Amino acid sequence: MRNRVLSFVYTAASAAIIYKSSFLLIVTWASFVVGVPGNLLSAVAWLRADMTSRNSSAVYLGALSIVELAAVNLLVLRTWFADHPVDIAMSQAVFMLFNIAAGIIMAVSVQQFIVYRFPSRVS
Repeated sequence: MRNRVLSFVYTAASAAIIYKSSFLLIVTWASFVVGVPGNLLSAVAWLRADMTSRNSSAVYLGALSIVELAAVNLLVLRTWFADHPVDIAMSQAVFMLFNIAAGIIMAVSVQQFIVYRFPSRVS
């Protein structure tokens, strides 16, 4: 009886691991399919000369789209190099890119606060 219970637990755990890895693989590729074209279009739209000359937030948002594009590409590369020593370096690079993205979002928020708080002093 105990062997059957252990066998069932082992089979259920194996199925959960396979489901989790399949789900993560699907989510990774879906984010690649949606993220790359979206971030490319966003970078092109925000970094045009007429947008950056009128709107200083456009530079921040263009930089954010480029950082996110690099992060999405590294996440896909991590799926190819799973269980490889390069995977650790890619994980650290993705973590760094997400922190840079958070810093850019914070810079946009601070800039918008300054524009809102001191409207006459902003040129």
